[in-house]
Parts: sequence; C-alpha cells; structure tokens
Amino acid sequence: MSYMLRIIPPLTPVLTDVPPQPTLLHVYDKVYKPYLGKNSFTFFPALLRPKSRGTVRLKSDDPYEDPLIDFNLFQYEEDLDKVVDSKLV
Repeated sequence: MSYMLRIIPPLTPVLTDVPPQPTLLHVYDKVYKPYLGKNSFTFFPALLRPKSRGTVRLKSDDPYEDPLIDFNLFQYEEDLDKVVDSKLV
C-alpha cells in the first residue's frame, strides 16, 4: 500500500482545467470549492499491486475508435479490504 499526499497551496484551482461535467462539478462544488484560498492537502491510499486485473481490448480495427477498457476493480475482495483498512490507519 502506498500513501500519496498532495499539498494544495492557497488559491490553487482544483479541477478547474477539467471540462465541465455535471457530476464532476457537483463534487467540486461540494468537496473542493470550500477550501479554495486555504492551505489544505489531499490524502488517499493507492493499491500498487492489486490482485484484480483488468483488460484493454480493441473495439474495432479503426485506430481512432476508443478501446474497450474493463478496470475490473475489486474482483478480489482482499483488494477492497486493503484499501478500506488503509483508511483506518
């Protein structure tokens, strides 16, 4: 398990360079916007070697078409357990 810490200095725009999406804007307004202009940090665990494996496959032989991506997150319950346990530290 790896822990990442991102220091966010005052007046740093968070997610403002991301194209507007209704769900993303809702998260930004609720979670990040109240902290604009304040010293803050983000702390989150990253499971670097999960047991679960996803796939990336070609959708067609058109090189400009997006691939099919299946992240297959938490196929194994122990992956989820490790992430949850890391939040309790």
